[in-house]
Amino acid sequence: MSSTDRRKRRRELRQHPGRTTTTTDDAGRVTLQTTSVGSTFISSTATIYDGDGNAIFITNTVSQPSGGNRVTYTGNWYNTDDQLVTSVNYGTNGGTSMTSRPDTARAGPRRGGAGSHHLYLHGRGLRRQHDRPAQHHHDKHVR
Repeated sequence: MSSTDRRKRRRELRQHPGRTTTTTDDAGRVTLQTTSVGSTFISSTATIYDGDGNAIFITNTVSQPSGGNRVTYTGNWYNTDDQLVTSVNYGTNGGTSMTSRPDTARAGPRRGGAGSHHLYLHGRGLRRQHDRPAQHHHDKHVR
């Protein structure tokens, strides 16, 4: 983006207040939320729910100052009591688009993507977190 375009965008952001548009499904759950300033797209979050109303797949899109968008993905898995048991942040998924959550949780994003994998052990007070790309392991207590 040229310096002239950046100045124009900053001027537009100052002159036009932000606007958030929200779309809901028949159950009243937010399925899409988009924020823009004037005619400039800022960000959006799209959420897919399972039959029990749990958010199982989230796509976040954020406009980048240098142009283009950064799209990231998160998949969530729940037990039969609707408790979150695994959450995988796929990051940008190595630049490969995702349209839904995989059937099973894999340990992280595609090769080259940053992300994390959280395992929630309900009743045991422990959450295991696996981060990429550093490939280190943390145990964190959850209350």
